[in-house]
Amino acid sequence: MKTNRWAFWQMGVMAGSLWLLGGLSVSGVSAEVVSGGLSGGDRRAPRLVAVAPPDEMTPSTATLFWVTNEASSTRVEYGPTSEYGFYSAPNPTRVTHHGVVLVHLRPATRYHYRLISADAEGNTVYSSDRTFTTPSHGETVKVDPVSRPLL
Repeated sequence: MKTNRWAFWQMGVMAGSLWLLGGLSVSGVSAEVVSGGLSGGDRRAPRLVAVAPPDEMTPSTATLFWVTNEASSTRVEYGPTSEYGFYSAPNPTRVTHHGVVLVHLRPATRYHYRLISADAEGNTVYSSDRTFTTPSHGETVKVDPVSRPLL
């Protein structure tokens, strides 16, 4: 089993728009914001407050977690290139802590993905393009929640 280290379980806002995650101080997370919404309503897309690297991965699955600053839906777009091509099942339940398990992945394959969250007004945030590689047959990669830095 391969082990990667990362800190994600504790979170709080610090002065100067820095985020404290498990003892690591980092400034915001890059994201592409697309605003929608109704006239006169909320026109601000949710912000990605924290994005964890892929958690436990098997040759055919990967678990992704992220946090938004307001309750929003949960979805991931992914595929073998930055053109993506696949979507996780949409979860319209509005939450701030998001988690998705991608299934039916191929072993030892690099995947591109981006996280998608939309608030009740339809304002949507898309993360920047990110990547992970699934392990080979018989391997599991598990993140140790202590020292892997925020992506």
